[in-house]
Amino acid sequence: MAITTPGLEPGQHLTELTLDFLAYLELERGLSRNTLEAYRSDLHQFGEFLLRRGRDPLAVTAADLAAFVGELASGGDGRRPAAPATLQRKVACLRSFYRHLRREAILAGDPTRELHPPRSRGRLPNVLSRDEVNTLLAQPRGASPGALRDRALLETMYACGLRASEAITLTLPELDLDAGVLIARGKGAKERIVPVGSKALDSLRAYLEQARPRITPDPDEQRVFLNLRGGGLSRQGLYKIVQRHARSAGLEHRMSPHTLRHTFATHLLAGGCDLRSLQEMLGHADIGTTQIYTHLSPTRTRAPRSRPARGSAGRTKGDLGGPGGPLAGDGRVHRQLRLRSQPRVRARSHPGTLDDARRGGRLGHGRRAPDRGAGGRVEHAGARAWPQRGDLLRPGRARGGVAGGAHRRGPGG
Repeated sequence: MAITTPGLEPGQHLTELTLDFLAYLELERGLSRNTLEAYRSDLHQFGEFLLRRGRDPLAVTAADLAAFVGELASGGDGRRPAAPATLQRKVACLRSFYRHLRREAILAGDPTRELHPPRSRGRLPNVLSRDEVNTLLAQPRGASPGALRDRALLETMYACGLRASEAITLTLPELDLDAGVLIARGKGAKERIVPVGSKALDSLRAYLEQARPRITPDPDEQRVFLNLRGGGLSRQGLYKIVQRHARSAGLEHRMSPHTLRHTFATHLLAGGCDLRSLQEMLGHADIGTTQIYTHLSPTRTRAPRSRPARGSAGRTKGDLGGPGGPLAGDGRVHRQLRLRSQPRVRARSHPGTLDDARRGGRLGHGRRAPDRGAGGRVEHAGARAWPQRGDLLRPGRARGGVAGGAHRRGPGG
């Protein structure tokens, strides 16, 4: 049974219900703008389907929903068949939409309870080898503002596993070069503290000191990565930068901006990082999302928080702390690893800064920080936020550097 408003056409019904649903997703669940736009587009497409059939969105049946998904899967009217991943998102949107209507007592039942998405083909993400990453990162040449920006951007995305949206929205207060960390604002207004590798720090310093002041002298511009006109870099601009350098490296058919994130995760796992720590660094809500990378690095996957046995010979060159490993470093790794006890700033509308977090206790000392007001609530990162020292270092080497010696370029170090 549905509660209807007299005098409204089915299309008007769906428009009103969609606006209410999107407001709920934004204000109560804190979903990102990109997710809201995707859901709006999906519901608009569903509304067009219902109009062609003369159906009211509050009176749809399981058969109507199955017909809509079947039409998308088969294509028609000049449209290509939708990919399984696209169908899964559209089904998830419909299920979330009708569950919201039921929670609001607009519908007595849920017509999507028997609606299931098609199985995904389980395609694995594209990942670059270390040699290919080094080739890509060497493409921005010279000391022009554009070259310095591109080098810092590519190094940071690879070293921190940033999403495209996280890279373009990174602001100056969220970047602490002295501590070697940044705050990434991910999906659903979630925030996480991520260590920045030494090579990325060097590139960021060169960009911020030599290039960014030449791009814009405006002190009010807070974005870290700018276009050459002085405004914040857009998603399209970031995509063009990555594709330009991928083309010059011979990788244009193998990568997108997100490929750097996949590569970061795979290289960390190959070096011995455990899944729980990788989940925190990537900002995944569900560890099942992180587990896809175990298929790309099956021989190196470690159980969460496992420790090397006493008397073990330590790690080899390919491991997390070795010369070729993602966190191979120069002593900074110890400070990065102690971030598991770092207070974390969480705020939905007024994100705090790294300075806010450190005022509650020095980096790596796990002191309880006082509650904040409008600046956000400060919490401990939790027991599983970062790898423990025993996960990464040889026994008996608490301060003497990471097993394997010299630093190489890689995510996180």
